[in-house]
Amino acid sequence: MATGHIFPRRRYDQVSFIFMLIGIPFGIGFEVIVVLPVYHSSMTSPIVGLHVALTLFITANVAANMYWVITTDASGRSLGLPSVLKSGWKYCHECQLNSPPRSYHCAHCGECVLRRDHHCVFTGCCVGFRNHRYYLVAVMYLWIGAIYGVTYSWSYIWQEVGGATVANVLSLVAPHIAVVVGHLDLYTFTLMSLQAMACVLVFLTTYLFFYQVALVRSGQTAYERRHGVTMYEGTSAADNVRQLLGERWYLTWVWPSVRSRLPGDGMQFRTKPLIDELEDWKNL
Repeated sequence: MATGHIFPRRRYDQVSFIFMLIGIPFGIGFEVIVVLPVYHSSMTSPIVGLHVALTLFITANVAANMYWVITTDASGRSLGLPSVLKSGWKYCHECQLNSPPRSYHCAHCGECVLRRDHHCVFTGCCVGFRNHRYYLVAVMYLWIGAIYGVTYSWSYIWQEVGGATVANVLSLVAPHIAVVVGHLDLYTFTLMSLQAMACVLVFLTTYLFFYQVALVRSGQTAYERRHGVTMYEGTSAADNVRQLLGERWYLTWVWPSVRSRLPGDGMQFRTKPLIDELEDWKNL
């Protein structure tokens, strides 16, 4: 179910969203239009085609998965939540609805989100039970794309600025200072600024991706990790993966429209004590 809007409503989210919307295509255009022709003469046509195809595949998956994160309804409003407060549920005064376990209210989105992980500033919406899969895959491809872009353009950058000298390495850390003191001209300043932002993106996406991997292994959401909630840990890492990515988890990286049914309904979860009891029962 679509959320009914694409552009974020909160000002901070809008700035982050616009930065992503402009920055990613600009970085891709730089790699394809500026860097690729430099190495074109030393590459065979199949290799050039492979680079272009890989770039398009990564870009398309980032864009498509981000779109599905935004347009997939992460709330429980459409589920017909019961009017009687069940055991383990809580009443949300803001939504005026009974809220199931692992569901938390987001002040920015103005609604309770099923198995809420966090509010993503780049999409302007919450990541939860229904759209967590798309967020994780989008971050994975952003991480791969960032590493690929930085690695691919590294030789070109050093070639243009005159080698990986100490002064040039420092210029990568603070290109604005290097251009003020006259070490860089406008073009090399632009190159260094783009590479510096790309390196920041590598570190950011590395953190986001492996933080999500750690959450999957522990069977927690980001909210639960911050608040020390461990009662919903799964039976195994494989089970945790299926809880997040669905039954066809091994195909979710191909394209967001690949069907992978999630186990459960986002409202009922096995708690860790119950899982321990089941394991003890199996061992009898």
